[in-house]
Amino acid sequence: MSWLGHGFAAGYWPLVILAAAEVLQSALGIGDLVFVYLRPRIGLYLTLASIAVGIAAALLLIPRFGITGAAFALFAAYAVRTILRGLVLRARFAVAIPHAHVAGPFAAAAIAAAAVWLIPNDIAAAAAGLALYTIILLAWLKASGQGLSLTGFSAERRA
Repeated sequence: MSWLGHGFAAGYWPLVILAAAEVLQSALGIGDLVFVYLRPRIGLYLTLASIAVGIAAALLLIPRFGITGAAFALFAAYAVRTILRGLVLRARFAVAIPHAHVAGPFAAAAIAAAAVWLIPNDIAAAAAGLALYTIILLAWLKASGQGLSLTGFSAERRA
């Protein structure tokens, strides 16, 4: 990020944290469609709970960590919503969300981010992070047989 100019490097870790939060949200977000069509009130309650967690986390983290604290607050809100969504889908609708689908990309990103954090040279850190992410993600895809696209969904036509 320092390649973009003065002050941009401070945005690196908040962006990484926000990307991880989006992985949590988007990988399991299709479960929200169950709430939208079957029980919208439950979806609303889950959203309100995650907003409350996000606000509480923001009030605690932003004064101490600034923009990185704000990113962690959003991550906390999304993590709580993801956990609650899975629990409610299983309990109310007998729908099990396969968390393995998000495990590979999340682990690859975490390991790549750790490598970037440990390597002091910006160019070497960026190269190592991208290489590690790609290698780990491809290995996970091959080992798990998973894919990165949403496939296998079909709409039934009613007569």
